[in-house]
Amino acid sequence: MTENETNKFFGLGSLQLSFRAKKDKFKSNQKASNYIPRQSQLNTKENIELEEKVTISKQQDTIRPDNSHCCIICVGSTGTGKSSTVGKYTGVQTRAGSGTERVTKNCEIHHSLTDDQEPVWVDTVGWDDADCEDDQTFKDILMFINKYDITKVSAIIWNIVPNVRRDALLMNQAHLINLFKEKDIWSNVLIVAKQSLNPEVDCQGAVRAAQQFTDLPISHTGYRFYNDPTVSAEQRDSFRSAQSRALFNVKTDEEIRSILRDNLGQMGQPVQVVFNTSKCMDCSVVADRRLLPKYCHMEPHLVHQGGVENHHPGKMERFHPSQHQVLEHDGRLKKTWYSHFLCGTLRKPRYSCCGRRSGKEGCLRKWACCKEEWDSCLEDDSGCSSRYRCCGASTSHSTSGCSPRYNCCWGEVTVQGCKKVCKKCGEDWGTQTEDCFRKEHNTVEIGGKEESQEEEEGDEEEVENKEEDVFIISDDIVREKKKQMRKFELLEKFPPIITYHII
Repeated sequence: MTENETNKFFGLGSLQLSFRAKKDKFKSNQKASNYIPRQSQLNTKENIELEEKVTISKQQDTIRPDNSHCCIICVGSTGTGKSSTVGKYTGVQTRAGSGTERVTKNCEIHHSLTDDQEPVWVDTVGWDDADCEDDQTFKDILMFINKYDITKVSAIIWNIVPNVRRDALLMNQAHLINLFKEKDIWSNVLIVAKQSLNPEVDCQGAVRAAQQFTDLPISHTGYRFYNDPTVSAEQRDSFRSAQSRALFNVKTDEEIRSILRDNLGQMGQPVQVVFNTSKCMDCSVVADRRLLPKYCHMEPHLVHQGGVENHHPGKMERFHPSQHQVLEHDGRLKKTWYSHFLCGTLRKPRYSCCGRRSGKEGCLRKWACCKEEWDSCLEDDSGCSSRYRCCGASTSHSTSGCSPRYNCCWGEVTVQGCKKVCKKCGEDWGTQTEDCFRKEHNTVEIGGKEESQEEEEGDEEEVENKEEDVFIISDDIVREKKKQMRKFELLEKFPPIITYHII
C-alpha cells in the first residue's frame, strides 16, 4: 500500500467516525425534542384554560345589564330603618335616628362602595310623618328620580315594623307603592321588617295589604341589627355565637348585605315608573300626569294688543282722473311742393301722420288728462295717478285713512280680539305659568288622537279667521279679465268723446 493510499484510508475512517458522532448527537437531540413538546403541551393547556376563564369573565361583564338609569328606593314610615338599610348594603355612613324623630328630610342618592355597576339607592322621607303629607312625599320621590334620570326602579324596599294586622297605615302605604306603576311594580317589591324575630309572622300585615293590589307572591324578610343601639352591651355579648344570633334572628352587617343581595337577585326586570307623555293644552307643560304642577291658566280670552289707528283697508290702484278722451294728430301740418299747382282743398296743408287736412278730427285716441294712448288702459296698472280702492282718496294727499282699525291685525274696532291670552294673568294662552290659577290640567297624551284633534281644531280656527277677514286684501288678488271685456267696460263707462284740433 502506497503512502497516498494510506492517507486516503485514514481520511475515510475519520470521516466515517465524524458522521457516526453527528448521527448519535442528532438522535439524542431528537429524544430531547420529543420530551420538550410534552411539557409545552401541558403549559399550552393551562394557558388555554386561563384564557377561557378570562374570556368568560369578560363576557359576564359585557352581558351585565346597564343600571345607569336604575335605582333601588327605600320607603316606609319614619323610624322603620330605611337609612340603616341603605347604609348596611352600600357601606355608606348614613345618619340613622332613634325611631322617634325624622332624620332624612329630603331624598338622597347613595352609591355602593363595593360595586359601581349596581343601581343607586334612594333614601326617602318617611311616610306617615307629622310634617309632610304622604301624597306630597310620593310626588317628591317621583320628581327626584326624574330629575336625576333614574326612572327605572330595580326594587322598592318597603321598610315596616312587625305587624300581623292589615291596618289602615299599611293599606295607605301599599296604595302609594302601587301608584309607582299599578300591578307591575309588585314583582320588584321587598318587605323588610325591622326588629323582627319571626319574619313570616311579622310581615303578614304588609303582605296582606299588598295582596289587595296584586296576585303575585310578595318577597319579605326581617331581622334585628347586631349593632342596634337599643341592644345593651351585655345582650350584645350573648350574641357573639352564631347559634344565639340565629335563635334571636340577629344579623351582622355582612349577613344583612347577603340577605338583601339574594332577595334583590330574585327581582324582575327594572320597571319604568315615570312617563313624560302628558301635555297640558292650556299651559303647554309636558310631564307625568302625577307630576303636573299645581298652577295652570284660568281661561282663554281674545284681545287686541295693538292700538287703534285710521287705515285704508283697500289696496292702491292706478287710474286716470279725467274720464274724457280726445282725438289728436301726432304729425305736423305741411304742404307738398306741388300744392301750389293744385286747386281747392288740395292746396291746404295736411297732417304728416294720417294725411288728413287741417280741421279734420284727430287720428289717435288719447286720454284728456295725460295725453297717453287710449290702448294703454288695457294694460295692468295703467293710469297717470294712484288712489285707494276703499275710498278713492288720492295717494298724493296725506290722509289719515278712512277706517279706524287695530294696527296689530288691521281688524275693525267692533270685531273680537286677534290673540288668545289668559284672562287672569294676561300671558299668551298655551305658555307655561308658575302661579296663575290652581285647577286641573287639560291634558292629552303626546302623540295620541286627542292631541292631533286639538291641533287640527286650532288650524281650522286660524283658517276661518283668515277667511273671515275680508278687509286684509292679499297681494295675490288681481283682476283677471280679458282685454276685450275691459274695452267694452270702458266704452260703456266713459261719456262720448270730444274731438278737437290743436293747431
